[in-house]
Amino acid sequence: MPGYPDIRLKDGEEQDSTTAAPGEHMTVAQKQKIHSRYPLINRGLPMEGFTLVELLVVIAIIALLLTLLFPVASGALENARILKCKSNIRQLSQAMIQRAVEKDGYMMDYYGNERNVLSGSGVHRDRQLGTLIEEGYITDPRILYCPSADVVRGWTQPQPGNANQKSPKELYESGRPAKYAYSTLPLAAKTYFTKREGEFGDYQGFRLTMLPGNMGIISDALLNSSWDSSYRPNHKKGYYNYANTDGSVHAFIDREHLVYNSSPSLLPPRTTSRIDLGENMRLHEVFFEVFNLRAPLSTLY
Repeated sequence: MPGYPDIRLKDGEEQDSTTAAPGEHMTVAQKQKIHSRYPLINRGLPMEGFTLVELLVVIAIIALLLTLLFPVASGALENARILKCKSNIRQLSQAMIQRAVEKDGYMMDYYGNERNVLSGSGVHRDRQLGTLIEEGYITDPRILYCPSADVVRGWTQPQPGNANQKSPKELYESGRPAKYAYSTLPLAAKTYFTKREGEFGDYQGFRLTMLPGNMGIISDALLNSSWDSSYRPNHKKGYYNYANTDGSVHAFIDREHLVYNSSPSLLPPRTTSRIDLGENMRLHEVFFEVFNLRAPLSTLY
């Protein structure tokens, strides 16, 4: 019979005359043994593979499922990165506050004219949060980098720009400008560089006890001056994490695109008037007001 191995009767075995076809020489026990070894034969099913049409249908179904599931998976990954970023900001704000309490009242030592840098040449080698690394308040510099950042990606990743493929870690250790993926408020430094009444120079910052509790001090928006829009938000859809002076961490969704467009006509009146006077407003001074429901951060000056 086609499909069955040729198993012949041994001496002393009897043929199953009730079920065996002519030419077959198998006992009932031999048939049961074959059926258990070849289950498809046992069911009477053909031993054939998939056809080309069936394979194409399966591939099309898998492709459709991937198309439906990819946005969901991508959104879940971004949500996880946002939570990690918020954890980074919480740890950094706590380090800033701890430094202010234990040192001279200031969260940072010096804030120059550079954006989100940790170090540089000259008198002030450690700048912005680089002071906290040098003094041991930040022991894991990896928290200085937002997991969603696509410009400055990590402590040991190559830094873009004129860095010759060196990482922020290598640049910091050699005293060259090393960047991080967050921005801090210049007013929170002991000394910061800006323009007041048309004059550029170093100005005195404000101690922790002099700053309102709702004043934003660190954010995941990479910003510089009020007229500089050459930055990329770390997160999509206008989502920003930030921390206030009291250590609380918040999220701001920029539905009106105030941060991205940085249009003076959309800014709070106090900020707009200061820009008109020619003062060098840092965007963190401008948009932390936006983050805090457009309420002025302070009346310090």
